[in-house]
Amino acid sequence: MNREYLLKMDADGLDGYARMLGIPTRGAKTAEAKVRLIEERRARRARINVLGVDVEVPVKRYHDRDVVERYNAATTDEDYAALVVELLGDEQ
Repeated sequence: MNREYLLKMDADGLDGYARMLGIPTRGAKTAEAKVRLIEERRARRARINVLGVDVEVPVKRYHDRDVVERYNAATTDEDYAALVVELLGDEQ
């Protein structure tokens, strides 16, 4: 969810969304603080090894259900290549 939509949510809605993502919001008192906390957590990156090359992937993309389902359904080299491009993004 992008920042624009997060800012439209009230504090209770942000707490629920953060809880769904597994992000504790106990320390954040205002809606803005909760939005910042959610954004910081979702911006984290994971280092993974793809064919012997270490790359960084946004954690939110790495845990994306659609990506996981496409990985499980992939059968060809082209399927896997498209998935790696999506994981890495345009910057890598």
